[in-house]
Amino acid sequence: MTAVLLLVVACGGGDGEPAGAGSRPDVLLIVVDTLRADHLGSYGYARDTSPHIDALAADSTRYTRAFSHAPWTTPSVAALLTSRYPASLGIANVQSPLPDGVALLPELLRDAGYRTGAFVSHSFVSRKWGFARGFDSFDESQVKGHLATTSPALSDLAIDWLERHLGDQPVFLLLHYFDPHFGYLEQRDFPFEGRDPSYTGPVRSGSLPSRFADAPETLGADDLRELRRLYDSEIALTDREIGRVLACLRDAGRYASSVVVLTGDHGEEFLDHGALDHAKTLYDELVRVPLLVKLPGRPPATVDSPVALVDVLPTLLDWLDLEAPLGVRGRSLLAEAAAPRPIFLETQRLRRLRAVVHGDHKLIVDLDSGDAQLFDLAADPGERSDLAGERPEQVAALRRLLDDWAGGQPEVRGEPLELSDEERERLEALGYL
Repeated sequence: MTAVLLLVVACGGGDGEPAGAGSRPDVLLIVVDTLRADHLGSYGYARDTSPHIDALAADSTRYTRAFSHAPWTTPSVAALLTSRYPASLGIANVQSPLPDGVALLPELLRDAGYRTGAFVSHSFVSRKWGFARGFDSFDESQVKGHLATTSPALSDLAIDWLERHLGDQPVFLLLHYFDPHFGYLEQRDFPFEGRDPSYTGPVRSGSLPSRFADAPETLGADDLRELRRLYDSEIALTDREIGRVLACLRDAGRYASSVVVLTGDHGEEFLDHGALDHAKTLYDELVRVPLLVKLPGRPPATVDSPVALVDVLPTLLDWLDLEAPLGVRGRSLLAEAAAPRPIFLETQRLRRLRAVVHGDHKLIVDLDSGDAQLFDLAADPGERSDLAGERPEQVAALRRLLDDWAGGQPEVRGEPLELSDEERERLEALGYL
C-alpha cells in the first residue's frame, strides 16, 4: 500500500562527500502508497504518469530489481524504517503494530541531533500502529480513507514545515502519500484520454476492488484498461505533488546537494495472476518496487542486481557516517558490490506465503499447503512458467534457504491492537479483515 521517496537534503556543502557529524544533511522521506514500478516512465511505462519522478531518475542510480518484503503497508514500511524483516517484528495482520524495542530511523536521526516530523495519510502507518516513535511532531490530519484526495493538502503541510524548519538544525521529515491506493479516483487534471464514451462496464471512478472480489475473472480487457487509467490518474496527481516538494528544495537552493532515494512499499494487481489490489500474493507485480538513489557528485547509473527495502536504512546511515544498530538485515548500497545474497519476502495476512529471490530465481512457498512455485525471473519476468516440477534440486536448495532464514529470525512482537467498532467495520468493508 505504499511507495516511498527518500530525500536527504544537504545543509551547505554540496561537494558530493558524505556529511560528517559537524554538517548533518536534512532528510526527507516521502512514502507513496501502492506505487507500481512498471507504471513509471523511468521503468519503461509509455503513459506520462511520472515526469517529476522521471526527472529524479535521470539524476539517480536506478535499481531495476528492488524488492519490498511484503505486499502490504505495515510490514513493508516497518522493514524500511528498521532494516528488519516483518517476521522478526511480529507483524502478521492488520492488528499487528510496530513493536517497541526496535530502533527506528527517526529515533536514530533524532539521537544524532535531527528535528523530526511526519505527515501521514494512512492509518497503517499512524500513531496507533506505532509509527510515531522518534518524531518530535506527528500529524495524522490527512488520514481520510480510501475515497478522499489528500496529496495536495499533504504537500501544503510539507512545504510549510520545510519553510519553517530548514536551516535552524538538520531535519528529518516523513511524508506519506496515499492517493494511488484504491479506490482509484479520476483526477481532473490527469484524465489520460478520458473515459471511453462507448465503455458501459462496471468500473467507475472510486470503484473498490471489493466490488469485483466475488468474480474478478468477469472483468474484461476494457474493464482492466479503465481501472489502469484511473490508477494512473492518481499516480500522476501524486507525482505532481512530489514535484512541488522538490521545487521547494530547489527554490531553497538545496536540491543539488541532496541525497534522494525513491522506492515503494508494494505494487498493485490488475489480474496479473487472477486477483485485484494487493496483499494476497508475492508475485513481482506486488513486490518489485522502484528504487532510485541520487547522491551528489555521483553520475546516474543503472544497477540490475537484486536489492531490497532493508538496504535503505544502512545505506542512509552509511552516507551520513552514522553507525547502524545491531540487528539490521540490510546492507549499504554504497559499498562495493558484494556476492549476491538471498532476499526474503513474506505475508501472513490473507494467505501465509514466503518467498526467496536468489539471483535470477524466485521460490514462493505456501506455508499451509506446502506447495512451491519456482520462476526464472530473467527468462520469465511475468512469472507465467512454474519450473518447480522440472527442477526439484533447485527447489530443495531454495527451500533450505527459506527454512534457515525463518528459523533464525529473533522476534519482537507488539501487543495486538484493539480496534474500535468503527475501525473494524471500515477494514471489513475494504476486505482487510
